[in-house]
Amino acid sequence: MGDFLDDPEMQHVGVKILKSFLDVGLFEAMAWARWGASKWVQNQPRAIAANAYDARVDEGHILVPHLPFKDFWEMIRPAVSENASHADINAILKRAVFIVVTKKFLYFRPDGVNEDPVARIAVESPDFLTSQGKELYGLFKANKKTFPPDFQEEVKKEQAWVSLLS
Repeated sequence: MGDFLDDPEMQHVGVKILKSFLDVGLFEAMAWARWGASKWVQNQPRAIAANAYDARVDEGHILVPHLPFKDFWEMIRPAVSENASHADINAILKRAVFIVVTKKFLYFRPDGVNEDPVARIAVESPDFLTSQGKELYGLFKANKKTFPPDFQEEVKKEQAWVSLLS
């Protein structure tokens, strides 16, 4: 039995699923994976994370606040199936916001079909956890899954913040 990722036909199916998953305009969308199904209603946000990017791409000078789209596309290309057609790629770009963190920059590309330069900010050390967050994450990785004393208070703060987004 061949590997799923080595089968070009299955990769194309993956692109179709990706486009469907990212289409927030669908009245109701559903995805199924080995752990079960997930369902989204129209306009409900979805997120996909991938660690694949080409670190060999020349990111240019640190003072330049953007990267040409062509270079950005080369950078993120490993995250998209090699068999994706131009139409597939445009459909994904139309539906998805890209956030890419490299060793020198944080890139942000809003959704849309265009070849605009991609905004970025220079980061000396792209570390997004606070010292307290690192401590909690270390405990989680060590299978010590206890809540911090201020957990409920922090959940309330987070819920208030998220409610501002809608």
